This record gives sequence, C-alpha cells and structure tokens, in this order.
Amino acid sequence: MENNIRKYSKPRILIIAMCDNITGEVVGESFDRLYEAGAKNVQVMNTVTKKNRPGYLYTIDCDEASLDSIENVLITEIGTTGWHRIHSEHCYTDV
Repeated sequence: MENNIRKYSKPRILIIAMCDNITGEVVGESFDRLYEAGAKNVQVMNTVTKKNRPGYLYTIDCDEASLDSIENVLITEIGTTGWHRIHSEHCYTDV
C-alpha cells in the first residue's frame, strides 16, 4: 500500500503568556491586535491562578518576522510582564 500523503513544515515560534489582570472584553479585543501584529493563530484558555484568581493563558503561533510586534501587543495591550518563546516547527499536509 503506497502512502501518497505529502507533508510539509516551516519554522514557527509559539508564545505562551499568562495574564490575570484583564477583563473578558480586553481578551476579545486582543485577538484583533494580535492578528494585526502578524499572529498566525491565537488561542486563549481560562485558568485559575494563585490565590484562586481567574486568568487567561494565551498561546500564539507566529513567525520570526512578527515577533517584536506581537510582544509589543502583549506588553501594551494585554499587560503581561513575562512570556515564554518556544521555537517549533509547524507541520501540515495538503488540504
């Protein structure tokens, strides 16, 4: 049996940022700002942080060229003071 699936990959960066001091409205608006800054994909998950405070965990997929713009949005619009950068490889197939 022959496998005709073509696989591709490209370098990407995953940014993981935690924020526990913003409202749901700011979270919603941040999607537009992050995509305008060059994010390829943005996901936000609700979390519970220390002292049982509600928080949001951002996972942002981007390329090297948009990294500075996205980090600027994290600082100025979302208000986070720290994040993780994970260099990764985005793997995909033909649709």
